[in-house]
Amino acid sequence: MNILTLKFKIKNLQKLCDENYKDFKKAKKKAQTQNMSNEDIQELTHTHSTEYELIKDEIMELNTQYIVSQSQKLILPLPDYQDDTIWDISKITGMRNLTNKGVAHLRSAIRKEQQERREGVLLWTAAITGIIGAIIGLIAIIKT
Repeated sequence: MNILTLKFKIKNLQKLCDENYKDFKKAKKKAQTQNMSNEDIQELTHTHSTEYELIKDEIMELNTQYIVSQSQKLILPLPDYQDDTIWDISKITGMRNLTNKGVAHLRSAIRKEQQERREGVLLWTAAITGIIGAIIGLIAIIKT
């Protein structure tokens, strides 16, 4: 999954979450104007919060999948699954998702690895450019 696909999916899920919240507000207001019982209103609230949690859980799963795939592409080790500060078990699906601390940890490791790889490429690029410049200078001196 690339970053554009991830952003598109998350944006759609966030829209769905916003729509769900608006629908809940309308339904709650309607229930209150119709003098529905507190139990009915609580059930409505429970239904809304369950749907909200499902959407938020799916967003966390998408973020986790993306970041884990990025770290695997760079052959970086994943943090220990037993570390509860890094991994969280979803109450809805039972899947392991990265916590905010886990996301920050892996993103930091990814950035560091990418920077180290760029530095190696830049070093070789500078060396090759220098050699090409020296060869061009030598050819210019020989031809004159």
